[in-house]
Amino acid sequence: FKAEGIASVSGSENAWHGFFGWFAVLLVLIAGGLIAVELFAPQTKLPFPVRLTALGLYVLALICVILALVVFPEDIPSGFGISTGRGIGYWVDLILIAAGAVLCFLRLKATGGRLPWEKGPGTGGHGYPPAGGGYPPAGGGGYPPAGGGYPPPPGGGGYTPPPPPGYGPQQ
Repeated sequence: FKAEGIASVSGSENAWHGFFGWFAVLLVLIAGGLIAVELFAPQTKLPFPVRLTALGLYVLALICVILALVVFPEDIPSGFGISTGRGIGYWVDLILIAAGAVLCFLRLKATGGRLPWEKGPGTGGHGYPPAGGGYPPAGGGGYPPAGGGYPPPPGGGGYTPPPPPGYGPQQ
């Protein structure tokens, strides 16, 4: 803003001037920290499902970033030619947070976790994997025997081909 004989005024805004921008970044940092604890310190057991919590934080951060697109801080004066458009940093944040939310969802499903409204057999509920972690027991259990193949079904059921001619039971 410039007028004859009056000093000029200029200003700029970025993501840190509004609540939703910095709050979304804070949520993403917390989610990343939780995932890092689970990956790099697996012996640390947290009292809540880490992957489900990280997904929730990423989704909440995504909502905050979308809100930051339409909600502007109250301290932006109107009519002074200040652009309220979003720069490349906003769009990169939006894409990365959306990708993080999708990856958290896919990893939650890949590890056997479920969303809170998904109830089903074999789940611990609330995003926890099934009892036993969903992995085969230690010591190689759950894999085929070393001799090859699985044992025959109980009761001897199933198809048995007839013996070749000349190899039948003796009469």
